[in-house]
Amino acid sequence: MNTDWIIYLLLTVISWGVWMFIPKIAVRTISVESALVFEILGSLFFGLVLFAFVDLDFHVIGTFCALVAGFCSFLGVYYYIKTVKLSPVGLTASIVSLYPVVTVVLGVLILRERASLKRIVGIILAMIAIHLMSLRKTKKEELTGSR
Repeated sequence: MNTDWIIYLLLTVISWGVWMFIPKIAVRTISVESALVFEILGSLFFGLVLFAFVDLDFHVIGTFCALVAGFCSFLGVYYYIKTVKLSPVGLTASIVSLYPVVTVVLGVLILRERASLKRIVGIILAMIAIHLMSLRKTKKEELTGSR
């Protein structure tokens, strides 16, 4: 069995973990919009390097979907950076990391994928987690520093 996917998975987790942290530092000294533009330039640089070494496939549907994904990614990054500027990075990253719930729902609705009981329970638990993480501290918790 090929286990290369595990390496890619770990590299994804590390890359996205660093990506979710770095904007918090960036927006301390530059605007959200500036941070977004420089982040896009960083992505563009690596995209151009990849473009130089890979033959790209073009198909109307696939290309259109990839462009829409890029647009959605842009919006997500923009709103993420705006949010992380105003809130704790740990809380923001935790809640944003629940985006697979949207992915699963779209997979079920559009691609007719089956949602197992385990996935449904996972989504419900994720929603409960969002609620718990968004609760404000009580006066007692603020005074003692606990949560």
